[in-house]
Amino acid sequence: MSPRRPSVCLEDVADDELPKLVPHLPSGFGDRFVPPRTSSGRPIRRAWPCSSVSEVVAQVALGRIVHATVTRMQMFENREDISAA
Repeated sequence: MSPRRPSVCLEDVADDELPKLVPHLPSGFGDRFVPPRTSSGRPIRRAWPCSSVSEVVAQVALGRIVHATVTRMQMFENREDISAA
C-alpha cells in the first residue's frame, strides 16, 4: 500500500490494486467512477473480485485493495482497521 498522506490522485491509485466489481454490475460500471487508465496512461488494476460493498470494505480493511472514493464515505468512517489515504 502507498504511504499515508492527506490526499491522493489517480496516478497514486495506480500503484495499488482496486476492487473488480462482479458479477451483477454492467460492464464498464466501475469506469464511471475510476477510469481504466490514469491520464498518463498507467493502468488501474482492478484485481480483487468483489460482489458487494461489504466485501469491498472487508478487502480494504485486510489491506488487500484500496478503494478510490470521496473524502468522507459513511461505510468507511469510524473503522479503526481502515485509514484514509
